[in-house]
Amino acid sequence: MEQDALKSAWQQAGSRPGAMQHIPAAGRSFPPALKAIRRQLLVESLGYAAFLLMYYDFFDGREKPFYLNALLVLCISLMLLHNIAGYLLIKNPVKAGNLKQSLTLYLQRVRQFSVVSLLSRLLGISGLLLFFLAQITWSATKYWILAGVLLFLGIQLFSLYRVWSGRIGQISSIVKDLDAA
Repeated sequence: MEQDALKSAWQQAGSRPGAMQHIPAAGRSFPPALKAIRRQLLVESLGYAAFLLMYYDFFDGREKPFYLNALLVLCISLMLLHNIAGYLLIKNPVKAGNLKQSLTLYLQRVRQFSVVSLLSRLLGISGLLLFFLAQITWSATKYWILAGVLLFLGIQLFSLYRVWSGRIGQISSIVKDLDAA
């Protein structure tokens, strides 16, 4: 009798009018994390665009050689493209035949993107530093300031590496758990 009631409930599931209305905008809304990433991408993009519009006058771009101006624009564009690629990686998860295959492919994409992330950050910061440090008259104090900036940037890159290692470790452990199951 108990199985008949369960079977009957299963067959009637979703047949009530309005049964699916309690799910708000199913398939049309984005997860909160994705909204936060999209908002961050918008703010950073506006910041990069504002910087590119103002650097020529505010940071004496007209007095610097063309190759430094081109390098700066390229580095800012690289950082912007990196942010867009990260957003697309998160927004479009891999959909394979089953959950294990999907996570395995996603893990591969995240590993690749982590390398791209670290390299693009390093190249972007290097380009910015080259632009701003190109025509400085150096003194001992300025070398110490540069050493402090480089140390700070090294700590940032190491922290970024640790964040990516943690994310990859979490996904790897899930894939291992699925292998064991």
